[in-house]
Amino acid sequence: MLGQRTIATGTARDPAVIAKAAMGTSDIVMFMTEHRDQPVDVSATPTYVARVFGATRRQFPDLDYKDGFAVQLDGESLIVSREGGGSAEISLAEWFDRQSGELVGDSALITWPQVEFELDGLRYKLLVTLFMTSASTGADGKVVYDGEKVGGDLFVESSN
Repeated sequence: MLGQRTIATGTARDPAVIAKAAMGTSDIVMFMTEHRDQPVDVSATPTYVARVFGATRRQFPDLDYKDGFAVQLDGESLIVSREGGGSAEISLAEWFDRQSGELVGDSALITWPQVEFELDGLRYKLLVTLFMTSASTGADGKVVYDGEKVGGDLFVESSN
């Protein structure tokens, strides 16, 4: 069984906390949900759209649409594009700030999985199940993330 350490909510910006979750000697941090069952209310966003995966815009600048959506990361921003439609750039700053920093093994648990946004007049909710990121300490002494990979389940409030 993996060891579990609990850290106060909002400490995902604390360099000392995140250093404990870094993989070996690298600055890569993996946020995951698979170590726990976590109920999330999706009753207001009842239509399941797709399982989505994305990577950094630097590595994969071209949009790769799967099930009508493409997902990219740029620093602490998530960019979701709809095939034949628009795109939305969502700041993940609040998402990172809401993570508790709770660790299981070498991974940080995703304690706040949902990212909500609007695209082409519809409200979406992405339930993040995997997030890989590099982490560094910013000038203000807080952790700054540079997203590398993301995966999750996408829901929409209503479909047309």
